[in-house]
Amino acid sequence: LTGSVLEIDGVLSVENSRQPWNLFREVFHATRKQLGADAARLCLCFDPVNLLLPDDGTDPAEVTASLLADELSMVHFKQRINGQIHPAVRDGDVDWAKQLALLEQIGYRGPGLFEVESHKHVWEYLAGSTEYLRRLGLSAG
Repeated sequence: LTGSVLEIDGVLSVENSRQPWNLFREVFHATRKQLGADAARLCLCFDPVNLLLPDDGTDPAEVTASLLADELSMVHFKQRINGQIHPAVRDGDVDWAKQLALLEQIGYRGPGLFEVESHKHVWEYLAGSTEYLRRLGLSAG
């Protein structure tokens, strides 16, 4: 896929999903290495909550601290509470204060995407999620 993206001068962004992080990371790094000078054409759409889905003990803070800013194309903002995806970002299984501090520490300045479920209160959830992350230190822009 990355070869096809190179032909149109694009970037392929892959999301860590339900697969175990160690396997995903290994394949991601091997592929970037294989791309050589074009490694930056393969990036990670990073979702800290997805790290919890395989239930293999992966610590989202450890993973985020290990990332390089230039590997990331975007970060997804969502939350899991007691094992269930929540329709808004707030306190829960992922420590977003720690995540934001770590993203700042690695120098990430790229885009973020709120990944909140469609719901009759979606705009309220989005506004509340935005305010929550701003209180924790997320800067607009």
